[in-house]
Amino acid sequence: MTASSNAALSHLKSIKPNDGWSVKRDDNGLRLYRRNVALTDNSFVDIHYCVQNQVVVGLLTKAATTCQVLVTRNGQPMSARAFVSCKDTYDPNNNNSKIQHKKTTTTTTNPRSTNPARASSTTSNNTTTFSPEDNKMILQYGAMIVVASVLLRALSSSLILLIYFVGLPLVYVYALQTCPPASSFDAKKELKRVLRGHHLPEDHPEKPKGFLEELATRVAASVTTELATLPGYEVSMMPMAGAVILVDLVIPTASTQHYWLGAFGKWHYVYSRNRNRQS
Repeated sequence: MTASSNAALSHLKSIKPNDGWSVKRDDNGLRLYRRNVALTDNSFVDIHYCVQNQVVVGLLTKAATTCQVLVTRNGQPMSARAFVSCKDTYDPNNNNSKIQHKKTTTTTTNPRSTNPARASSTTSNNTTTFSPEDNKMILQYGAMIVVASVLLRALSSSLILLIYFVGLPLVYVYALQTCPPASSFDAKKELKRVLRGHHLPEDHPEKPKGFLEELATRVAASVTTELATLPGYEVSMMPMAGAVILVDLVIPTASTQHYWLGAFGKWHYVYSRNRNRQS
């Protein structure tokens, strides 16, 4: 445990005292737990409560230039990957004067800004913008992880090494044959599926439970999607080796960006993020 992770833990217990928050250290670093269940599969350099963005993050770099959002300002675990920079508020020694100074200079998020993706990070308007190179690197890493996960699931765990190397080209050929056509991507339909939590695991706290809750979530997702996309939206597609299609959906009115991968006959949701509004 570090001073910063202790401060983050105290903050979470103050807003969600019954959620059983804890921080544990493993061989790779620190991980945040909720009711003895880790929020992420990866570990972090440190756990930090970012006063500027009012979120709890896991540091991917020692200087806190790249941090993964773990818990929103409302105390809800993040269900999608979102990244912010907390280099201006992170202090390894948890210097209270520095944190207090940042509290007094924090810019409040515009309450009229709406975000149709509940899984997106709730951050203030002065969040540091990643460079195009950083966004491209994050996108490439995310695409590689998703593609690798899909390919590994397609392989039987009982295959021996020789069969694995023989089967890998066959999987690639299969991916070529089953790659969904670009025309089959329905932006509104896929966005509605994301908003109603279709991609979330069954044990996720934000997954709708029961018929009434699922019905209410479907209605809310439909209304939110129609309102957000009514003025228009932008869809960009990037074929990858003919076996995978990367889709980039931008909704200017909500200042959000969403990503999917088309592979093996389906469109797989990757993650969403906020985009700074242009002045």
